[in-house]
Amino acid sequence: MIHRLVRATRLFLQVQYRSGFVHVYFGLALFTILVVRLFVPASWRSFLVPALFLGEYGTMGVFMVAAQSYLARNERSSLALAVTPLRSIERVAAMVLASGVLAVAAGLLVFAGIMGIDPRVLWLTLPLLATTVLSGSVGLILASRYSEFTRFLMGAVPAVTFFSLPFLSFFDLVPRYTFAWLPWDAALYSFANLVSETPQLSTYVLLVTQLLVFAAIALYGAVRSEVLD
Repeated sequence: MIHRLVRATRLFLQVQYRSGFVHVYFGLALFTILVVRLFVPASWRSFLVPALFLGEYGTMGVFMVAAQSYLARNERSSLALAVTPLRSIERVAAMVLASGVLAVAAGLLVFAGIMGIDPRVLWLTLPLLATTVLSGSVGLILASRYSEFTRFLMGAVPAVTFFSLPFLSFFDLVPRYTFAWLPWDAALYSFANLVSETPQLSTYVLLVTQLLVFAAIALYGAVRSEVLD
């Protein structure tokens, strides 16, 4: 199973490269580093960087994975994969992981470029991967409900707005735990913990555990949506 999943992920990575997804991820990463380093005061970065991570990788994954799903439909590659030994969970996981691998690599580059290279870069890998798996799975669930990408874009607006609710507590507009039940809250505060000079291990473990549980639930939902589609 692991061997098939790795090969399928490599296949989707090749498709993303051919379709320009890789250029989008890393082009945006380099642009983000440049803008923050040149125009954002260092004292603001502890607030800005977590918000950027949730905004770019917590929501962009929804659109990137959904776009890849529509591309696969148009190219009939999803039908070709359907007759391979790959099971539905392996196909869905490979598609989500391919986007997640790119997002994690780009996110680590952004973190290192803005905050510097230190052990926090490695700590970021797991929460960022869980966040991208979560957002990618949500993208596939939404994509299964719309036959056209343009309709998906309109339907995704409420979901992306929902993702942004934890910003209200992050910027002290509502009490901290108002949106603590949302997975995006765990993602945002996990990033905020790692941006601090002395990240708390207990906070890291708690929030990453939450993210992994939410990601697993979302991935299961994405597999179910493909089976029922």
